[in-house]
Amino acid sequence: MKIEMLRKKDKLVREAAAALNCEPEALPSIIEKFQREIRDIKKEMKRIRG
Repeated sequence: MKIEMLRKKDKLVREAAAALNCEPEALPSIIEKFQREIRDIKKEMKRIRG
């Protein structure tokens, strides 16, 4: 499960880097997506830690 979480984090970082080069109009939807992903990662980390 830890490897899956690392892959999710890596994907998120790559997408964030790509977002820095995007059009400003696209930022609100990208930020919303990242916030959702971060919440999911935090929930999963809490579940793993028990």
